[in-house]
Amino acid sequence: MSELTIQNQKQLADGWRFDVKTAEGTTHTVTVDRDYYDELASDSTSVEDLAKESFRFLLEREPASAILPEFNLKDIATYFPEYPKKITNRL
Repeated sequence: MSELTIQNQKQLADGWRFDVKTAEGTTHTVTVDRDYYDELASDSTSVEDLAKESFRFLLEREPASAILPEFNLKDIATYFPEYPKKITNRL
């Protein structure tokens, strides 16, 4: 599985923003809304783990170069409607 690195994490008033770097060398700026994190993850799941698992989900479906350079995590469901249920089951 592709190695992923979380960089430049910043706490926002309503969530988090950070960069995810893939083993393929692409970097993606991701925003995670607190409400969406609460909807998908349990208290024992860190926002970093949610982001990494979400990227693994994406990389199973498309190459890193096809992933948007900047997006909100909830946008994944626009392209892959099964995402919320699948990611909740994986965490």
